[in-house]
Amino acid sequence: MKSVLFVLVGLSLVGTTSWAQDARSDSVRTSVYVEFLGNAGLYSINYERLVADNIAVRVGFGTWKSDDFFASGSSRITTFPFMASYLVGKRNSKLEIGAGFLFGKNSLDSSFGSENDGSSTIIDFIAVFGYRLQNRRARRIFRIGVTPFFPIKGIYPDEVALVSIGFGGGLMF
Repeated sequence: MKSVLFVLVGLSLVGTTSWAQDARSDSVRTSVYVEFLGNAGLYSINYERLVADNIAVRVGFGTWKSDDFFASGSSRITTFPFMASYLVGKRNSKLEIGAGFLFGKNSLDSSFGSENDGSSTIIDFIAVFGYRLQNRRARRIFRIGVTPFFPIKGIYPDEVALVSIGFGGGLMF
C-alpha cells in the first residue's frame, strides 16, 4: 500500500509540473491513472495514450499478495493489462468500449512446505464497457466501467467469465 501512496504523490507532483507549462488543452493526449477492481484485478497503475481523437491504447501494472481462503499459503499475483479502447462522445464525457489481454503470474508460497510452492501463468481476454470523464483543461481523468475477464490460461481456467466493476482516476498531460 505504501508503494501506491508513493506513486499517487509522484503523479500529483508530475501533474503540478505540467500545469506550469502553457500547453493547449487539445495537445493533452497522455494519462496516468490508478484503477481499482478493473482490468488488472485488485488494482493497477496505468499509462494510456490517445493515438487518435477516439482511440486510446494503454498498458498497466498491478501486483498484490493474497492469502489463501483455506490457509494453505499465500499468492503473489502480478498482472499486466494491454488494451485498446474506442471512445464515443463529445467534449469531456465519453463512452468507452475496449478490449485486450491480461498477462500475469500467480506465485504460490505454500504453508505446507516448499515442495507445494509453484507458479502459474495468467492469460485472459479482457474488455471494458464504461464511462469516462476526461477534463483536458483541468488535466484530470475519472473512469468507471464493467470489466469482464475471459480466462484463457491461469487462476480460473474453468470459469466462462468473471465480471468486475472497476473505477479509477488520475492525471492527463
